[in-house]
Amino acid sequence: NHLDMETIDSLIDAIDNFPGGCLVISHDQHFLAAAAKEYWAVTPQAIKSFNIFENAKSFALKSRMEQMNAIDDDEQPLDEQKKNYD
Repeated sequence: NHLDMETIDSLIDAIDNFPGGCLVISHDQHFLAAAAKEYWAVTPQAIKSFNIFENAKSFALKSRMEQMNAIDDDEQPLDEQKKNYD
């Protein structure tokens, strides 16, 4: 929970070099984005997987009702989700 940056980076390297699978649970966005290649959002209705951290984060921040409506949606590439605010 309270690791310094050097230790977090060492943990990321260790996970990256580990030949097997590893399940990590964290609230640290830097750690998750760097250490994981797949993200799971667990809801009361289902488990939804993502390959892009920002998509998983966006889903997690939705209300429960929005999550239920989006549970079967396909993951979109990150560029398609960006909005033009000009």
